[in-house]
Amino acid sequence: MPTLSNITVKKYDGTTDVIYIPVSSASSDGVKAEYQNQTGFTVPATRPLFSISTRGNSAGTSRRVSANFIWPLFYTDPVTGKLTRSGGIPGSFTMVVPQDVDPLITREAHQQFAHLCAAAAMKDVMDTGYAPR
Repeated sequence: MPTLSNITVKKYDGTTDVIYIPVSSASSDGVKAEYQNQTGFTVPATRPLFSISTRGNSAGTSRRVSANFIWPLFYTDPVTGKLTRSGGIPGSFTMVVPQDVDPLITREAHQQFAHLCAAAAMKDVMDTGYAPR
């Protein structure tokens, strides 16, 4: 079972580290472990949030991994000076982890999926909102 700890990723510039700090652990099945990006965000409500949870199926043959991400969008009202949420940029994925398959095959499949999501071509898709043509 993975240990709750900081998650360090690179910013868009490819060199600057951003740290997602745990704010809650997954205490049981179906409960989210939550992380906040606190790098450069002084107001807690404006911090990007990443959460991940897992749950087994009733037959015990697989586990589902579900992750969600939100980058909150805010603006400062020019009249009142009040910080107001105006939406967010969400992301999510779900993946099934079979419990009755060779763990090395499962690991290879999931690692390749993770690397595909992190590939430059897929980052371009997420930046532009257009699939490769």
